[in-house]
Parts: sequence; structure tokens; C-alpha cells
Amino acid sequence: MQAEKIPERALRLANVVLSGGALLCVLLLVYFSTEKKHLAGPSSIAVYYVLPAAMAVLLLAFSRLKQAYQAYKVNLAIACLSTAISIYAVELFLAVSNLEIFPPGPIFEVRNQAQKDAVVKLAKRFGVDFDTRSKLQVIGDLEKQGIDAVPVIGPKILIEEPDGIRIGGAETLPLAGIANKTTVLCNEGGRYVIYKSDEHGFHNPPGFWNLDSLDIAAVGDSFAHGGCVPSERNFVALIRERFPRTLNLGVSGHGPLAELATLKEYLPRFKPKIVLWFYFEENDFVDLSSEKNNRLLPGYLQENFSQLLFSKQRQIDLALEEYVQKEKASEIAEEQERQRDADRVISFNRMMSIMTLSALRGKLNLLDPGAQAERSPEFDETNLDLLREILVEAKREISGWGGTLYFVYLPAWERYGMSRLPDLFQLRVPVLALVSNLDIAVIDLHPRLEAYGDALALFPFRRFGHYNEIGHRLVADEVLKAIALRGAIQGNG
Repeated sequence: MQAEKIPERALRLANVVLSGGALLCVLLLVYFSTEKKHLAGPSSIAVYYVLPAAMAVLLLAFSRLKQAYQAYKVNLAIACLSTAISIYAVELFLAVSNLEIFPPGPIFEVRNQAQKDAVVKLAKRFGVDFDTRSKLQVIGDLEKQGIDAVPVIGPKILIEEPDGIRIGGAETLPLAGIANKTTVLCNEGGRYVIYKSDEHGFHNPPGFWNLDSLDIAAVGDSFAHGGCVPSERNFVALIRERFPRTLNLGVSGHGPLAELATLKEYLPRFKPKIVLWFYFEENDFVDLSSEKNNRLLPGYLQENFSQLLFSKQRQIDLALEEYVQKEKASEIAEEQERQRDADRVISFNRMMSIMTLSALRGKLNLLDPGAQAERSPEFDETNLDLLREILVEAKREISGWGGTLYFVYLPAWERYGMSRLPDLFQLRVPVLALVSNLDIAVIDLHPRLEAYGDALALFPFRRFGHYNEIGHRLVADEVLKAIALRGAIQGNG
């Protein structure tokens, strides 16, 4: 083929294709350079940086070929266009056929129709009919049945409130929910966990606060609270089957300071023989970073500090009920707008995902999807020092009534679902060393979950979240085994 015989229109199209391809390579290079993720190895470095740069230079060079080589320009443009169409066809196929299109965030934060459709599709693979109602919709449906229901309320929510909660004119930070109220917790396995709160707003059967003493008390965050399995199947309830006088003080959103506060406000009158401190590696340091800036929580590091919450339950209930009503009205007004915004965001994200070949890159293992390039702000020695202070004060309090503190280390999904862990997870070794140096009994669940063989099977639909029922049973068994080895108390049977 002679260059002079090539139609001018074909040459113009070839120039557009080659120049456009070069521009696309440059844009991809910029995107990959600014994307805050670690690469999987040398091969991915070549694909992400060397290949786009080389292709951009090559395509620009071909677009400027002299007259004698115009035929090569047209042929190369045809080859590039065919290759691009084939690659994006594969990407589109992978994106559409991928059954696990639900984003990597928590399943219990489904916020738009696209996410609802995705989680329903995912759940069907496991034979589960998933309830996609929002927490607000569940509460509304309960109210239609004449049931007065509320969402879970914890200090994490109230800490972020600029006005806070005031009781008798004084700023107060409640550490649990509204007493004797139908409470909607969460849904990860397909059905919402709904329970009747106890006399102080915690997740216990009625009557525990009338006991003279306790065998075991548990403090912790949403894992100890019971997320997200039926009330009788969470690990504290399973421990209670062996030791009936077991009180659950776990609350969603609790971090180490809130757990210390809860321990000091509610346990001295009962003097439990054992206190189980459930530490969750994924967010306890995140929570601590916000809790230490609260005006009230750091006060619990002092020996005699108290808000006298036990005696203020009625006032706490009234204040929280008022807060819930205000928030409910605001939530109803914002829900539709938030869903529209979320739909727009997820549509944009899906478009960007296809443009940047996310599905194909993942299939070729060219990127570690879970790693973070930036150092986590919670990865801070001052937070470790603060955790030490908290545990020293907790141990002093518990030892004062003759009890024993157990530190239960709960590993997160990321430890088993990612090939490269965020920096925050490197805290496991120093945290466990800190606890051991304080002569506090340690129950480390990571070796047990790792030995299970398929740790992801202990999470809902193998995805990010709390443990499923199997995981809760495993935790309970390990805790009971450790208690039996020390022989601190005798249980039923």
C-alpha cells in the first residue's frame, strides 16, 4: 500500500486514534501514580508505570510518521483500536458477571438501590433471603405494629454531637442505650438483630441488675454487643450458657476509654470474678483517637472520677429519647436526598472502575486491593501509651475487688481477606506485648482463627464485617477454655 493512495479521512482517523491512545495512556499513568494503593510486585510496577509511559511515547511517535510510512500508521491505529475494544470488552464482561459487586465496606451500611441489588445477589449465592430495609424502615415497621423501637445509641455517636447531652444542666456522656426498649442493632447475615434492652440500656436478659454479684462481665464494642447474630448466639450469650451470671456491657462504637468508663460506672457494685476485655484490632485505636479528645472520657483515668450514670438512668432515658426523636426527623428528611447522591456516586465509581480496568487488574492480581500507602494516623506511640494507662487503671479497679482481667484479642476480616495489611494492623505485636508486660491474662483469637483453615468462612458471606454464628461460637469456646485452664470460677456442668 502506498501512502499517497491512503484516503485522507483514514489518515485523520488514524491520527485521532493514535493521539487519543497516547492521551489515555498518560491519563492512566497519572491515575495510577496518584492512586493510594500498594502494587503487588515488580510485574505490576511495569504494567502500571513503564507500560503506559512507553505506549504514550510510542503512539505519539507513530502519529508523526513521515509520508512514506503512513500505511504503518493506519495499520497500527487499527491494531490499537481493536486491542482497546477487546480489552474493554473483557473488562465489561468481568464487571457485569462478577457476582460479588457489593463494595468492600460493611454490608450493614447498604444505602442505595444498586447496593441493595448487589447484596441480595450475593446473599442468594449462600441461600439467604436478605432483608434490605434500612434501620429507619425497620423501626417504622415496628412502630406500625405498636412497638416502640429505637436504634442502637452509643457514645461514639454522641461524642460527635456538637451540643452533646445535658442532664441537670451538666454535660453528660451516656455509655449505653435507652433502658427497657426494643432496640434495632444491625443486619449482616440477612436478618436484623432486634432485642429488648435491659434496665440500663445494655444487651442482657432482664433481671441481671438485681443480682448481688457476678461471675463474669464483658466490655467491648459491637462484637461484644452482639453484632450481628441473634441475641442467644453471640459469644457473650454463649459464655452465659456455662456461667449464667454473665453480664454484657458491650456497646457498638465503644473504644478503650469508653470501655474503661463503663467498667468503672457499672461493675464495682457487683465485683465480678472475671472481666473480659474484648479488644478489636480493626478500630479500637481509631476510636481511641477520638475518645481521648472528649471532655469527659479521659477523666476515667483518675481513680475516683464518675458521672454517676447508674443512678441517672431515668434522666438518661429522657435525654436519649429526645435525641432519637430529633435525629429521626432529620434522618427522614435527608434519606431520599442521600440515596440520590449515593446513586450518583456509585454510578461515577463504576464508570471509573471500568475506565481504569479494575476488574481485569484484580483478575490478573496486579494490585493489592486492601493496602493503604499512607501511614494510619492511629499508628501512634502516644495511643499505645494511652492504652497502657487505660489497662493499668482497669486492672487496678478490678484487682481492688479481687477480680481478674482477661484481654481478649479479636482479629479483623482484613487479616485474612487481604494479602497486604494496613499499617494499623502492625500494632498487634506491640499491643499484645504491652498487655503481657502488665501481667494481664491474654486470650489471642488470631491463632485460633488461622488454625480454622478457612477464616473467611467465619464472616458473613465471607465478606468484611463481624463474625458470623460460627465465629461467635469459636470465640466463646476459646474464652471458656482459657477460663477453665486458670480455674478461676466453676460453671454449670
